[in-house]
Amino acid sequence: MSLNLQELPPNPMELFNSWYDQAKSNPSILDPNKMCISTINKEGFPELRWVLMKYHDLEKIRFFTNTKSAKASQIELNNKIGVNFIFRYEDYFRQVRITGYADACDTKHADDYFATRSRGSQIGAWASNQSEKIYDRSTLDRQYNYYEDKFKDKTVPRPQDWSGYNIVPNKIEFWQSGKHRLHDRFVYERNQDQTSWVIYRISP
Repeated sequence: MSLNLQELPPNPMELFNSWYDQAKSNPSILDPNKMCISTINKEGFPELRWVLMKYHDLEKIRFFTNTKSAKASQIELNNKIGVNFIFRYEDYFRQVRITGYADACDTKHADDYFATRSRGSQIGAWASNQSEKIYDRSTLDRQYNYYEDKFKDKTVPRPQDWSGYNIVPNKIEFWQSGKHRLHDRFVYERNQDQTSWVIYRISP
């Protein structure tokens, strides 16, 4: 199985959606929506971590986090971002590498998604001051218990410091493993008009 330029769609997110749907339907691939994102800290070093994609369409992908976390703070300083997906099958695997820009999503999308989370995760969002130092585990447990009591028999609202970020790609590489390490690699780059894409093959 190989990739051919003539068979690729004009919009890279069409191909991404196809690859993601295939991975999601394969029970051997756990958490196909997990993605590694890279942001730049104030010292100029890249920082990477795994998060979960919670929404995607033909223009963007979206994840959610505490807006006071390290990654959110770094996005505020420099919204250029790198993303990596890996879909590993039994006899081959695929990789999608994305560079683009991250910006906060609107509050309605954040509210709507927060309402779908489990109650425990909703309370956890209140209990954790993400990326801040804490004395010990019991401190975190006490904070969780406090908010569990506070919202007892009530709907848990979304914290103001918890929201989502849209990632709009400007370059996407699709990588598929091949025999003798002759992998297929195709790159989509936005044209200057920002509405269409240039597609080309690169050497493995």
